[in-house]
Order: sequence, then structure tokens, then C-alpha cells
Amino acid sequence: MVRILRSDALVTRWMRPFLITMVALPAACGGAGGASGGGGGFAAVLDIFAAHCTNCHDATKQGLPTYPQLSLTAGDAYAALVNKPADETCGGTRVVPGNPAASYLMQKLTQDPPCDGLHMPRAFEVIAPPPLTSAELGAISGWISDGAGP
Repeated sequence: MVRILRSDALVTRWMRPFLITMVALPAACGGAGGASGGGGGFAAVLDIFAAHCTNCHDATKQGLPTYPQLSLTAGDAYAALVNKPADETCGGTRVVPGNPAASYLMQKLTQDPPCDGLHMPRAFEVIAPPPLTSAELGAISGWISDGAGP
């Protein structure tokens, strides 16, 4: 009998580029249409943010657990993400158009834990947003791969 040993951290580190690519493929091939399954582009990303992120990431909200410095509402998200440096020193750029693997947004959504901070969407005692589906991750990754247009 062969016993297979694995380290989740090692598997995660080596599988990360593969997983990001696999998440991007459905959207790049027209398979993932967004949060509701139809459409795509930044409108679909905004729908995902509205469903999972803006309860905390909204410039009009204050107090814990909010993070108004990174507002992901429809009027703020694009300017806050594309070609903007991440707050974390290890984060690089929040969204690098054409490159989901280099975009810190994808790291925050797919790595647990990311290089700094917490995996998103973050669960709280009272507010527990559902995790992003593979279709939603594909829509975000596909938007970035397609150049992260407004």
C-alpha cells in the first residue's frame, strides 16, 4: 500500500497558477457569464460585488466590519481597482488589465490566506456572505483577462 502525504500549503502554492488559469478559462471561452449567468464584463463584476462585497466595501458606511477605503460600489469600484496599488505591501496592483494572476484582487479571492490580510469575502459573526462560485470567480478573472474595461 502506498501512502500519499501532502501539505495543503505546498499544494496551494504549487496549484495557485493552475487554479487561476482554470477559473479564467470558462469566462475566456464564453462559458461564465457573470453572477446571474448572463452578460459579462464589468457589469457582471459589479453584480458580484453587490452580492458579496458592498456590505463592507462601501464608502458611505463606517464602523466595523466595513472597509470604506476600498469602495466596491458601482460608482467607485473601477477607479478603486484598475491599476491601483494594493494597501498591503505584498499586494502589488489590485487589478492588472490582461493579467489575473498578477492582480491582487484575484489573490484575495482565491488564496486562503493571501499574502496579507484575509481571504475575501470575509465571514463575520453576523454577516456571512456566501463564498464566490467558480462562475463568479471566472467572470472576475475573465473581465481582467479581457483588459479590465469599464
